Amino acid sequence: MNMLGEARFWIIDKLRGTNIVATLNKLSEEQFLDPKTLADLSASNYEHFVGNIVPDTPYYKNLGPAVLSSVLTKDIIRKNTTAFFSRNFTRKTFTKGTGGSTGDPLMYYTTNEAQSFMWAGILLSWKALGYQLGDKVAFVAGTSLGKNDFKHKLFHQLMNVTNYSAYHLNDSDIESYLGSIINSKTKLIYGYATAINRLAEFILKNQHVYTFPDLKGIVTTAEILSDKHRDNIGQAFNVKVHNQYGCNEAAISAFECDFGNLHYINTATKIEFDLDGNVLATNLVNKAFPMVRYFTGDKFEVIEH
Repeated sequence: MNMLGEARFWIIDKLRGTNIVATLNKLSEEQFLDPKTLADLSASNYEHFVGNIVPDTPYYKNLGPAVLSSVLTKDIIRKNTTAFFSRNFTRKTFTKGTGGSTGDPLMYYTTNEAQSFMWAGILLSWKALGYQLGDKVAFVAGTSLGKNDFKHKLFHQLMNVTNYSAYHLNDSDIESYLGSIINSKTKLIYGYATAINRLAEFILKNQHVYTFPDLKGIVTTAEILSDKHRDNIGQAFNVKVHNQYGCNEAAISAFECDFGNLHYINTATKIEFDLDGNVLATNLVNKAFPMVRYFTGDKFEVIEH
């Protein structure tokens, strides 16, 4: 156990009012439960949400029984934002924006509980590669991961994260980034697959120049990780490369194991599919701004074991 790392996240939770460490511990235990137990937990969370949270939300109260068959879109949320606040939620809420990778960004409201789950899900994906709380991490991404305001800078500093911009990567930037990653003894790299692949291509063109003795692994997110990019990155950095999927507004989080499977954390969201295979998700952890059968714009297949 990394005591200093634990202390870092204890401070984060105290300053932000989150509960990341406890949520991470909970998810770490849940991942080893048998499928039936996990399914029962998920069903119980869903029943509580539909029975206790949804009826207190004006938009769904007006819909009546149709709420369980209707589809929620970003446009509906934009046009009825105030009607999505649960009347019985009295704690603090925060504005949050989607990355807009589908070309249709959304501003919505979230809670400390939902933020705790989001980060716990990300940390769980890192732990699959040996990450320990407090390990040095490099973000290679844009503003969706590395916002430049004071609060985010402090948050990342406490997490022991250094941000490297994924935009306008030229050889000089890449050379500087790689030197910093090596010298800071970075343990894990997290970011956009295309940007990390750009670093990998640079390394492969300069064979035997760069080695990363402290690096445990690389986790890509926000984009589809192609086989070609995975091979390039793995060869260049000489570590395992895992994929991570998240749709934060829908509380969907999935992380890759060494067998190449994405493990979906099903206790925080209920997933359904429309006739075209689009994912409709009900976020079970955001009790302030409920989203029921939300159209994510993504398609994937869930295989039960």
